[in-house]
Formats: sequence, structure tokens, C-alpha cells
Amino acid sequence: MLLYHASDWIHHDFRSDNIIFMVHPPLTRASLQDEYDGCVLSEPYIVGFGLARYEEDASLSFEDRKTADELLKKQRPYWSPAYIASSKQRRTARAFQRSHDIYALGCVLLELGIWQPLESYTWKTEYTEDHRKWHKRLLQEENKLKATCGTKYTEAVMNCLTWGTSDAITDVQMLCFDVLQKLEELSV
Repeated sequence: MLLYHASDWIHHDFRSDNIIFMVHPPLTRASLQDEYDGCVLSEPYIVGFGLARYEEDASLSFEDRKTADELLKKQRPYWSPAYIASSKQRRTARAFQRSHDIYALGCVLLELGIWQPLESYTWKTEYTEDHRKWHKRLLQEENKLKATCGTKYTEAVMNCLTWGTSDAITDVQMLCFDVLQKLEELSV
């Protein structure tokens, strides 16, 4: 994500569905022993760049209301409360920016740490009415995350989830380096 942002691009749809792993060497389905056989977990690839854009460009919108609603439903849990005022598509005046991608990264790291997809949480009406309540719900997972993954991993996740909406590029880059450093210090 940091390398992508260094090119002045934002993903705008980063979520666990948009991370893939390749099988090396390429194998046929019949030759695989199990689902993860040959999968190189140390080399994730980010996909799903349909909404990606140069940071200074305007966000995209859809004419097809049904497509927009379906995409919004998938994206909503990964959107920062600083970006979306409510899930009734009243986005804030701020354009989608790097800090919102970082928030989404925190959501994905949270999913990995607690080994549970965000879609498995019950989406309550109160989250639709006030997206900050969803954010608070995610932050409640801190102790569970700390128990399963330790302090450094938890700090990396919480840094992403609690990051402000600073427009300063260097601040976002410093956050990324801080998160990377914490993750690299982990021993499995």
C-alpha cells in the first residue's frame, strides 16, 4: 500500500476480498494436496483496482444505482468514519484519500488477527445511521487482538484504525513506516 501511495494513487476499495496469493510453481487443481498447497503466503498481491485513481482526481460515481448499492454494502465496513458520514451515501465533503486506505488496511489486519471477516459481524441499523458506532465496534476487538497476536501487532492495527484524516503526505508515510516496522518485528 505504501508503494502504491508513493505513486500518488489511492486504491479506494481495499478490503480482504482484494488480496490474492499465487501458487508457485503454477499447478493444476488436480495436483494440489489441499487448498493452500503451493500458495506463497509471503507474497500477497493487491487486486480490485476498479475504483483506484490518482489522488488529485475526483472520485468516481455510478449511474447504475443497483451496482452502486451492492458495492457500497461490501465497502462500507472498510470505510473510515472520516470519509463516510452515514452509509446512506452521505459522504463527507472530503475526497477519499490515503488515510482512508490506511484505515481499510487496519480493517484487513484486524480480520487477519482475529481470524474473522468483518462481514461476519452483524451490521446493525445504528451503524448505518452513524458510521462512528461501527468504528467503535471495531475498536472493541483490541483486547481480543492483543490476546491472540500480541502487543506489536495490535498496535499496528490500532494505529491504522485510529489514524486521523491528516492531509500531510509525510504524516501518512510515517504512519505506514511505523506500521511496517511493527509488523516486521513480529516473530511467528
